[in-house]
Amino acid sequence: MDEAYKSVKLIQSGNVWENMAAMCVKTQRLDVAKVCLAHRGSAAAMYALRTFKTRCPEPEAQLAIVAIELGMYDEAEKLYTACQRYDLINELHQARNDWKKALQIAQQQDRIHLRTTHHRYGRYLEAVSDTANAVEQYERADTFRVEAPRMFNQAEAWEDLEAYVDSNKDPTLLEWWARYAESKRAFEKSLEYYKKAGNFLSMVRVYTHLGKLQQAIDVANESEDPAACYHLAHFYENDGNVKEAVNFYAKAKCYNHGLRLAMEHEIETEVFSMAMESSGKFMNQAGKFFEDREMPEKAVLLYHKAGNIATAINICFQAQLFDTLGQITDDLPKGTEKSIVNKCCDFFLSHRRYDKAVNMLVLGGDTLKALEMCLEKKVTITEDMSERMTPDKDVDNETRTKILREIAKVCKRQGSYHLATKKYTQAKDKAKAMKVLLKSGDTEKIVFFANMAKQKELYILAGNYLQSLDWRTQPEIMKQIMHFYTKAKAPEYLATFYESCASVEIEEYNNYDKAVGALKESAKYLAKSTMPTRDSKLNTLKRKIQVMEDFVGAKKVAGSNPEEAIKLCTQLLELRDIEDSVKRGDINSLLVEIFYAAQQFQEAFALVQKMKEQGNLEYLDKDMVVDLYRRLNQPLDFNVADEPDHGHNDEDDIQDDV
Repeated sequence: MDEAYKSVKLIQSGNVWENMAAMCVKTQRLDVAKVCLAHRGSAAAMYALRTFKTRCPEPEAQLAIVAIELGMYDEAEKLYTACQRYDLINELHQARNDWKKALQIAQQQDRIHLRTTHHRYGRYLEAVSDTANAVEQYERADTFRVEAPRMFNQAEAWEDLEAYVDSNKDPTLLEWWARYAESKRAFEKSLEYYKKAGNFLSMVRVYTHLGKLQQAIDVANESEDPAACYHLAHFYENDGNVKEAVNFYAKAKCYNHGLRLAMEHEIETEVFSMAMESSGKFMNQAGKFFEDREMPEKAVLLYHKAGNIATAINICFQAQLFDTLGQITDDLPKGTEKSIVNKCCDFFLSHRRYDKAVNMLVLGGDTLKALEMCLEKKVTITEDMSERMTPDKDVDNETRTKILREIAKVCKRQGSYHLATKKYTQAKDKAKAMKVLLKSGDTEKIVFFANMAKQKELYILAGNYLQSLDWRTQPEIMKQIMHFYTKAKAPEYLATFYESCASVEIEEYNNYDKAVGALKESAKYLAKSTMPTRDSKLNTLKRKIQVMEDFVGAKKVAGSNPEEAIKLCTQLLELRDIEDSVKRGDINSLLVEIFYAAQQFQEAFALVQKMKEQGNLEYLDKDMVVDLYRRLNQPLDFNVADEPDHGHNDEDDIQDDV
């Protein structure tokens, strides 16, 4: 290419330079192509290249300009595709009136210009008098609201335009046609199309212009359109009909205009109703209106709602509106003048409204005095009141903690344990918070608080509390107790709890076997304890386990080896501290059952008599005792419990084995 350029640079023939430019397009030599165009004398192409450079910095796009100048449209499209300038491909097809390809490119690769392409295609179709398809393209471009009326107007095709508006039913077009009809003084037609478009303001405007006031009123009332009501209100105001003007200003929600008009003509009822719906500025104006006319109740309500609390309170004192004052003070914001707060507080104290007085003290920042009054006058602290008493976090930590503790103390004394817990927690005293929460008896919250606090002391407190519940019949509570003691790393508490489990097995179920298992668990945890009396307690516990195991052993051999069982029971009864481990009544009851099963009725009878003297008959089975006395022809001169608390279920087994 360079050699060809050197050989022809002195040639003046335009065709040669044009062929050279075509070769530059194919070889993509933009620099040489510019020289060829210059020698060819294509000033327009050179100008296009210079101006196009800022819009399209891509060399391929600039080279495509050269290709277009040379009529190489396919090459130009390939170059645009190479640099992904589909918008320029779209414009190329539009310039060549190849609208099918232009729309295809716009739909697939150049969607940002899709509506623009449809609009330009519509312009093209309009130019060739294809009105129907032009309208379709304008609709796809969403420009039909402007272009369709313009096109039909320029063609003076009014009937076609009206038919198009009726068929399209677009509100903008309907309104445009209504305005056009109104400009031609075709008022009935304009009203018809304003109604179709939903333009009630224009309907009211036309009706008032025609003097058809009733129709205008009907439209405004039925539509409740604010603009229509406002226009009618303005019409009435200019006409001097103040009452109707105020009425329609209210319907239009233009309360400031209605209030202005009502105040000018001193319509008090309308002034109040309008003011209550308006903004603070106009409420204050209306409040002054009623204050000047010595109507303090309405003035206070308006000042209060407008946020002008100080003025409202002063009027309450002047007019002695004490009930209203009580309502207003509930809404007093922080930062209210100290003088107003003190004045309200003194008033409530003089009228024994101590709850209101407490609120004033809190508002004035005298929380400690407010707490004293709560205790002295028995004012219950509510959750809302406690939050208002709580100091902001920007207050120094010592002062804030002190006030929170005082709030918690008062809440605790009043029985509001949950509030007290909350305040102690905010004061970062979780131990006291837990102790107060325990008083509430709210098991769910106690468990939750202990799990969240994750402190040893609180785990132990929660575990101790749960032991006071009926954990014997609720396994979940039992598991939670062990969980808390384990989390607290307190083996001595676990040991004590397992001792309690053993006692329950004996007292309620007479199950010494399970009791032994529980005591062994207790001994295991007691061995891990670091308490000073661990060794002595551990020895005592082991002694207790040994005695219980002997008794359990006696029960097991009672059927197969009654002599051995009797021997073990006799040895156990000789122990001085036997009651610390096994109840004498249980041992004697086992002996009676053994003698009865072995038909040694005299020995069994003697032992029953002994138990009668000791008052331990509740350990015996009623049916067995009745049968024993019947066999010995002895009178039954005492009562035996129907279902003894400590009866045994192994009597039949003993009889079978014997």
